[in-house]
Amino acid sequence: MSKNFKFLLISIGIYFLILADSFAPTYPAWWDSKEILSDATPNNYGIANQGQAKWFAQQGIEYLDEKLAAVGGAGFTLDDLLIPDTPTAHYSALNIGQLKNIASKFYDRLHEVGYPLPATSHPNG
Repeated sequence: MSKNFKFLLISIGIYFLILADSFAPTYPAWWDSKEILSDATPNNYGIANQGQAKWFAQQGIEYLDEKLAAVGGAGFTLDDLLIPDTPTAHYSALNIGQLKNIASKFYDRLHEVGYPLPATSHPNG
């Protein structure tokens, strides 16, 4: 194997390592400060439950309340999300309709305060 060929192989390997790192998921900084992320192995095919959605939404509401305090905060409360508040409901599976309802409150509020969102980004189409 020539030196040029070895150099080419090493260069391609380094390129792919850099490229792979650029596809690593990025998250908003507040996810780390609110401990949204954990050291647990992600399960991208796992079922989310209503309790998880409620907790995640509460963290988002608190963040918007802090960052948008000058214009009324999140503009909605956890009660507005219509997630049942019973101990057994917290462990029930979250369905797409519930997820869309939760997301729509955040999208609507961000739109109200003038945050630029793509036209097709609203969860209800």
